[in-house]
Amino acid sequence: MENIKTGFVGVIGEPNAGKSTLLNWLVGERIAMVSRKANATRKRLTAITMYKDNQIILIDTPGIHEKERLLNKYMLNEALRGLSDSDLILYIADVRKGVDGYKKFLELNKKEIPHLLVLTKIDIVDNKKIIKFTDLLEASFEEKGDFVKLKNGELLKFLLLQLQKRKLVM
Repeated sequence: MENIKTGFVGVIGEPNAGKSTLLNWLVGERIAMVSRKANATRKRLTAITMYKDNQIILIDTPGIHEKERLLNKYMLNEALRGLSDSDLILYIADVRKGVDGYKKFLELNKKEIPHLLVLTKIDIVDNKKIIKFTDLLEASFEEKGDFVKLKNGELLKFLLLQLQKRKLVM
């Protein structure tokens, strides 16, 4: 029997950024509810996907936002619990919005869990909007990142490589 390695990947971001859509795509099944309305995900959802002999446990979370209603506070707490349970975080950012949500995430990531910034909705905006978003990122943060464009089917392999690079799975 092969030695299975496991890594936990939190899928975090603002409401309606595409977190559940990405999770469904990674797993290959429609297990997370997807809606045009914000806050469709109210509780954390855990899904397991395999890449070769490795398990990647994905944690889908409610969108990070602050509102005074009790339900919204509960959903924020669920998102933060998903953040703390992760070895690696995929922060999902809608390029049509600014970088304020990402800034908020960095403030909330007190344990400094390694993360990857994933830009979504790039297929429905023109290149100028994407360049504007990346320029905002570069202007807002001292630490520079690398941009990687992945084609369909490459994200799981890339996630596994990132988990291995951080020695979260061997």
